[in-house]
Amino acid sequence: LNPVLAYAAGALTILSPCVLPLVPIILGSAAQKHRFGPLALAAGLVVSFTVTGFVIATAGESLGLDSDIVRVAGAVVLALIGLA
Repeated sequence: LNPVLAYAAGALTILSPCVLPLVPIILGSAAQKHRFGPLALAAGLVVSFTVTGFVIATAGESLGLDSDIVRVAGAVVLALIGLA
């Protein structure tokens, strides 16, 4: 189930609020280059985010890091950056 969720998360990153306004421009540019350009672009994004997620998860597991601690630390860092 985890690989499926990771793949879905990678696919959904295309729809994030910071990327969404750029999607028509990027897809239009990819479509001008080749008929399957938008498909290749989407597949590349999905694969790259999925592989990155797997690598980071595997490295964390190999190092024995507790996922709850990493999650809380990430939330704290995001909150501090948001406050800045």
